[in-house]
Amino acid sequence: MFRKLLLLTIPMLVLTACQTLDEELAEYRYTCVKIGHRIGTPDNTKCVEGLYRDAQNQQAMRDAAAPRTQTCREEKDKKGRKITTCY
Repeated sequence: MFRKLLLLTIPMLVLTACQTLDEELAEYRYTCVKIGHRIGTPDNTKCVEGLYRDAQNQQAMRDAAAPRTQTCREEKDKKGRKITTCY
């Protein structure tokens, strides 16, 4: 049972990550309509903008929390001293 659930969940996560902006906004519009905001009203627009902004903030927090890899390069200066530059 768990294996079937896992086999169904992984492809859904992959497909969700591949959403275009239009698909993402359509999902937010649908959510706002389900909440009760009519399409084309200022409340609906504010709702969609809020959901989009929240998603962007959550992604920024996930990116900030993700471990970062660092690339370092060693070279020597004119006097022969070793200098390590990481970026």
